[in-house]
Amino acid sequence: MPRIRPAHAIDDAWRARVRRALDTRGWEQVDLARAVKCSPSIISELLSGKKNQSPYVPDIHIALNWTPPLPPVLPEETEELIELWQQLDDMAKGRLLERARALAETSKKPK
Repeated sequence: MPRIRPAHAIDDAWRARVRRALDTRGWEQVDLARAVKCSPSIISELLSGKKNQSPYVPDIHIALNWTPPLPPVLPEETEELIELWQQLDDMAKGRLLERARALAETSKKPK
């Protein structure tokens, strides 16, 4: 099961900084993807501007020997949900996901 990680904001200045770091190291995007352990398409999406946030930002910082960014501040309820999620066993996580999907589907229906 994938680890829950908060998404960090990405802007044009960050993209330019990453591109400069790649040029300085003589790296291609595929080299960064390999260092981050993600697919090259993820790096391409981040640097092309298709994404404005990503959970891979700290991993990219580490791969480039930068200080990792501080975790983004999440709403209190989101923090509580994450803490509760981490306390559940796999069966309980499955049940919670099933219930959450049902609630989300119900909220989509016109009233």
